[in-house]
Amino acid sequence: MTLEDMIDLARRSRECAERAQREAAFWQRMIDQRMHAGSAQAEHEAVSAYR
Repeated sequence: MTLEDMIDLARRSRECAERAQREAAFWQRMIDQRMHAGSAQAEHEAVSAYR
């Protein structure tokens, strides 16, 4: 493996890691939104049941 191959491999690895971080952040936002929506729905149901 040449130095150029190693540099290319390192670049690809970094790009893959960056892509994985973006994907993880996306899914975390989705989870947070679902949890927030679920909390709001549960609160609405609790208030409705109290009335």
